[in-house]
Amino acid sequence: MYGGNSRYLMEYVVEHHPEIECIWLAHSEGELEAARAAGVRAVLAKSWNGWWAALTAKVGIISIGLEDVNRAATGGMSVVQLWHGLPLKKIGVDTPALSKVDAGILSKPLGRLIGFIYHFMHSRYALCIAPSDLIGRRFQSAFGLSEDRVALTGEPNVDIILGKGDKGQCALWQARMVEAFDLPASGKVVMYAPTWREDNDFDLLPDSETLDALEDVLKARNASLLLRAHYFNDAADSAGRIRPHIFFMSSKEFPDVNYLLSGIDVIISDYSGILMDFSLLDRPVIFFAPDLERYSAERGLYEPYETFSGGKWVSEWPDLVGTLDQCLAGDDAEFRESARRLSARYNGKVDTNNRVRVYEEIRRRIGVCTPQ
Repeated sequence: MYGGNSRYLMEYVVEHHPEIECIWLAHSEGELEAARAAGVRAVLAKSWNGWWAALTAKVGIISIGLEDVNRAATGGMSVVQLWHGLPLKKIGVDTPALSKVDAGILSKPLGRLIGFIYHFMHSRYALCIAPSDLIGRRFQSAFGLSEDRVALTGEPNVDIILGKGDKGQCALWQARMVEAFDLPASGKVVMYAPTWREDNDFDLLPDSETLDALEDVLKARNASLLLRAHYFNDAADSAGRIRPHIFFMSSKEFPDVNYLLSGIDVIISDYSGILMDFSLLDRPVIFFAPDLERYSAERGLYEPYETFSGGKWVSEWPDLVGTLDQCLAGDDAEFRESARRLSARYNGKVDTNNRVRVYEEIRRRIGVCTPQ
């Protein structure tokens, strides 16, 4: 996908530092076209030009892993990890899901081998950026990094969410959102965006009776609900309109949620970093964790969910319907306070100079910035 922190940093460098050669390594024709349409130089990662670009780059910028810049051709570059969200769920070598192998008596040794390989790959990171000391410590643990390889610069996506320096992309994508779902100008927009499940065993929708109750609340409160599955869990054949005020938003059609967040009034999520991102806007957040026990056991959380949510979350759809009704009715003080608490705990300094700080940190430590 052409998006995320790598994109935001690259477009900043292309605009403000044209003397630096920047090449985006695309992993599909669609990604290649999207990057070129945005005015950046792009090649297919597994083409000859892509291999040469990776082999000769001094710096590789990634938001997920080494596969972002062609894992097999990263030996000569300094790798900078921007990641793609603030972690509540365990990531990297911290999560037991990483080394889970169903191989009988060989499960444990194979799991240890996988963990060792991932630890080695993460140790390649010359620099990892974070918004706060708390998040920085989690990245140190997840990627096996020493403290000096984590810089508290803030995240590039914050500049986008707060709406400055985005070349109108927020306005563009939010206009598409309004048109696609025929959202009324005076109505509120609610987004439900659960995090990724490795096994994809998760029901995005409640039963029909609960959907009807949810529709009644939304209609009465002049609101619309957008159900947005994680990009890796999205079903290509999912319907658009589910009820008159309830829609499924395909992440294939709206791939970058950061451009949409400032057009959302209320967010509902579980263990996703989108909660911390949305909290920057000082708008209501609702914690909904229907599979907390299972998810905590399989994926792992960096802290108890009670700490993360302030002890205020719902775990059943009928309770969520009532909670959303309370929030939309104007009684949203506790939900706004949840957002403020999240932002203060996770986001560190909040401004729109994050890309500048990331770029300057790379220049200071490595010398030349050549984003993905």
